[in-house]
Amino acid sequence: MAPKRSSTRGAHRNRKTGRNPSDDKLAPGDTGAARTGSPSDASELFEDTYSHLFGTRWQGLRDALEAPGRRHLLSFEGYPTYVLDPASVFAARLVGAISDHAVDLCAAPGGKTLVLTTMLAPTATLTANERSSRRRARLRHVLETHLPPEVRARVRVSGHDARRWGVHRPAASEAVLVDVPCSAERHLLNRPSELARWSPRRGGRL
Repeated sequence: MAPKRSSTRGAHRNRKTGRNPSDDKLAPGDTGAARTGSPSDASELFEDTYSHLFGTRWQGLRDALEAPGRRHLLSFEGYPTYVLDPASVFAARLVGAISDHAVDLCAAPGGKTLVLTTMLAPTATLTANERSSRRRARLRHVLETHLPPEVRARVRVSGHDARRWGVHRPAASEAVLVDVPCSAERHLLNRPSELARWSPRRGGRL
C-alpha cells in the first residue's frame, strides 16, 4: 500500500498497538510484500502497484482481464479434453509443421505442448522442457492424461535451464517455442484465493 503521509503525530506510538505509524512506511526498494498479512492487504497492494505502473490505463486493462475469455478445446479421440486460452494455441501454431524435432522450452503446464503434438510428422519428436520440478510434474501429468501412448512416446520431458539450452543442445532442433512464464494477471483477478497470496515479489520469481 502507499506510504502514509508524515504528520506531527507520526513520531508517537499507537497506544493500543505500541507501533510507530512511521513503521508502516516503505523504505526505498522495499516491496512491502512481507507486510501482506491478509487477503485484503494483498488485493490493495496489487491495485496500488498496477495503478502506479499503468496510471489511468489500469482500469481499462483490468476490465479487459476480468471479461469472460474464449476457450479452445483440444482432445484426442478417447482422451479427456484440455481447455486452452486461444492465445496459447496461437503461439504454438506459429511453430508450423514439425518434420524432425522441436522443443517447447518453458512447457508447463502442457497445453502448448499438446498443440505441438498435433503438428508432428509421423516420425518427428518433441522435447517438452520445464526447469521447475513442481511444474514439470504437472506437465508430465497433463501429457499422460491427454495423449495416446503412441503420441506420448514421441514426447521427451526434460528439466534443463532454458537460458542454457543452446549450450546443452546446440543446433539440435528445427524449431524452438519459448513462451515464458508470465505474471498471470487474468488468473489472479479471477481467482481470489490466488490474489490473496500476491506480492510484488511474484514477478521477480518468474
